[in-house]
Formats: sequence, structure tokens, C-alpha cells
Amino acid sequence: MRAQDPGTVGSAQGGQATATRMAKAPQAEALAPKGNPSGLGTGATSEPDQVRVPAQTTRWLRILEAELSERAARLERLAAEVRSGRYRVDVMAVSRRLVDEALHGE
Repeated sequence: MRAQDPGTVGSAQGGQATATRMAKAPQAEALAPKGNPSGLGTGATSEPDQVRVPAQTTRWLRILEAELSERAARLERLAAEVRSGRYRVDVMAVSRRLVDEALHGE
């Protein structure tokens, strides 16, 4: 026997009604602060909220983008070699790596 909560989004009885209510909810209502939707008397200003990303995060993103770009270029070169039939597997390098991983867990 399965118990169903009528207020759950996935339930057979109340799910569709809940999803419909959520879809019809105005966005301003969802974004308004609770308790004082107008913001009056709280010292709130009309300036928009701002998010500041630390400089270190920006640097990491640039590095990541560069690495992804380099990897995409390398994969494209390898794909071209495979398509043309010029790609050859270095059997010794692969076998050494397999043995190293098996022995050392690297």
C-alpha cells in the first residue's frame, strides 16, 4: 500500500493543482521580502542587488576556459587523425600505464 500526500507535486490527487498554483504565482510575489513586501520603513533602497565575484574566481575561470579550449583542440586533432587513418596507438606506453595503475593505483 502506498501513502500519498495530497500536497506533493508528484501525487495523483493534489500534484497537478500544486504545480498549477506554482506556475500561476506572480514572480514579484516570489521575490518580495517576507513580512514587508513594499520594503518601506526598513531602510531599503531602490538600488538593485549586486553580486561581486572575487578576482581569484575570475582568474580560475579564465584558466579553466583556456584548458578546455586546449583540450577541445587536442581532441579535434586526434579525431582528424583517427578519421584519416593516421592515428597509431603506442602499445608500449599503454601497457606500461596499465601495469603502473595496477601496481601503484596511480
